[in-house]
Amino acid sequence: MMKKFISVLLTALFLINFMNIITIKTSAATLPTLPPTGFDTIQNNIPHAGKLF
Repeated sequence: MMKKFISVLLTALFLINFMNIITIKTSAATLPTLPPTGFDTIQNNIPHAGKLF
C-alpha cells in the first residue's frame, strides 16, 4: 500500500514538474528579440544630478 502511494506521488510530482518546464519554454519565446530603436544613440538632453566625483 505504501509503495503504491509513493509511486503515485512521485508520478504526480514528475508530471507537475514537466508541465512547469513546458510553461517556462513557451513563455521565453514571447520575449522581445530586438531592442527598441534608438537605444544605442547618444542623447544629450538627459538631465543629470551633478558630478559624482
